[in-house]
Amino acid sequence: MAAQSTKRFLFGAVVLLASFIWIAPTQATPNLNPTGLAVATDSNGPDNVWTSTLVPNPAITFASCPWITAGLNAQGFNAANGWTINTLTLTGSLSLTNYFAWVTTQPKGTINGSTFGGKGPAFDYGGADALLTYTPMGTDPSGAGVFWIQGILTNAPKGGLGANGVNAGGGFTEYLDNGSYYGTNPYYGNLGGIGKGAVTSTQLFDAPARSCVINGPVIQWYAQTFISTWNQGTKTINIYGQGIEWGFNLSAVPEPTPLALLMLGLVAMILRRRKRMAA
Repeated sequence: MAAQSTKRFLFGAVVLLASFIWIAPTQATPNLNPTGLAVATDSNGPDNVWTSTLVPNPAITFASCPWITAGLNAQGFNAANGWTINTLTLTGSLSLTNYFAWVTTQPKGTINGSTFGGKGPAFDYGGADALLTYTPMGTDPSGAGVFWIQGILTNAPKGGLGANGVNAGGGFTEYLDNGSYYGTNPYYGNLGGIGKGAVTSTQLFDAPARSCVINGPVIQWYAQTFISTWNQGTKTINIYGQGIEWGFNLSAVPEPTPLALLMLGLVAMILRRRKRMAA
């Protein structure tokens, strides 16, 4: 009898272990490099060329975001005001359905029947287009309780955004991308399409834009985007990794004049002739 009991125990243990292995979900692999322009350029302005470049390209993933932490703290979402911020694991994934550089005319994005973006055309103007898609798995949050939280690091903050952020040094500012809802709602796009984007519980569209100065400093704009949930009653915010970092650099330089192009051509001819004579 003792031998039978032992066999039954071992059999039950094996079955239990197998069940755990069977139900354990596999973490999804995000798409960080969809097809699209990595560099966009326009030379139709007044004697200058402006260029937007994806940075990073491909996008990269992060388990946590100091820009979001800094932005939350700057707006009072912190322990001093009774808030608890948790960083949790995401079994599913965030992926980039769209990710490309653009200039002159901002692309349009349509989510849930509403269209956003489309500003321009304008000289020395450009940015990046991103459509992020969230695929929940296992016990990941889903439905109406899902929100998008986005932290920005840039040397060209706009209006009140920078004023509600943190000086990161070197001319850069860290802040939450939550429009004018400072200190009341930390999320992107859930309140009537904040900024230039829109969201559903599974998608976020954003096409950030800046204008640059000819021969001025390169504009650098980077975002880290995460899925989040919160409970305003208990003052709890949950941020789920992996998040995605994406962004762009924008610059403008004078266009070479016809005389400069002619001189370059002459120099090239002289160098080619000297090379032939040396051979």
